[in-house]
Amino acid sequence: MVYRLIRKILKGASLTSALFIFEACYGTPYNIRFEDYCIRIGVYSADDMSPLGGIAIKGKTYSDESLEWVDYGYTNVDGSAEICIPNFECNSPLLRFESEDGTYMAKDTVITNPDVPVEIKLRKIR
Repeated sequence: MVYRLIRKILKGASLTSALFIFEACYGTPYNIRFEDYCIRIGVYSADDMSPLGGIAIKGKTYSDESLEWVDYGYTNVDGSAEICIPNFECNSPLLRFESEDGTYMAKDTVITNPDVPVEIKLRKIR
């Protein structure tokens, strides 16, 4: 009888230890937050600071240059846009701003703080 009780206790402890090790090795890291971060963006002309509408916003993870660019949309008439990027803490996004008609030079920037509005100034191609 005592033998069976000890056997059940050891079996439970073994299973608990195995589950603990599995969680420690393969579980979700504690420092990853699964939130989307929304970034406010303003795009302006470098010449006269007029807002630029219709500028394409593309992005990819800065740490992995092999990834394809993802389309986040376009700036509106007043040159502003708001984009949401998942898991900001894990990977700093690299954003590209380019005019569809080729009037302005494309500009890349790395976003390091999603809480601060980003102001981008594009230069005209002469």
